[in-house]
Amino acid sequence: MTAKWEQALQQISTEERTPDNFLSQIKNFVAKLIADVPTQLTGSAAIKQQINHQQQAQKPAEVFLETPQVTVINKQKFYIVKPKQGEDFTLPKKWSSKTLGKTAIKALVTKGGNQQIKGFQEQKGEVV
Repeated sequence: MTAKWEQALQQISTEERTPDNFLSQIKNFVAKLIADVPTQLTGSAAIKQQINHQQQAQKPAEVFLETPQVTVINKQKFYIVKPKQGEDFTLPKKWSSKTLGKTAIKALVTKGGNQQIKGFQEQKGEVV
């Protein structure tokens, strides 16, 4: 196709062809592609197999915690917090090398805070 377009552009430069003619042929070609490609894709067994493989590879979002106020979705290294009202935000699974458990996450998203988690260090180096 590129060779034909190059030839057409050469003909335009030598005034054997008009630019409008070239553009109308490109429009017709694109319209034909738009009409033909979807039918070609639906008939292909290899494409159907690839689509099925992609869908199986995508894990559904795992709901970690659901309350009337908020839904927490579990991802690999963080949680997505989706409040019923307000903006979504994320929380890391590990904070200062401490894993945030389900009770800590629930307290954070419902009450806005949680009880002190043992093992955190203050800036001075003292373990809390």
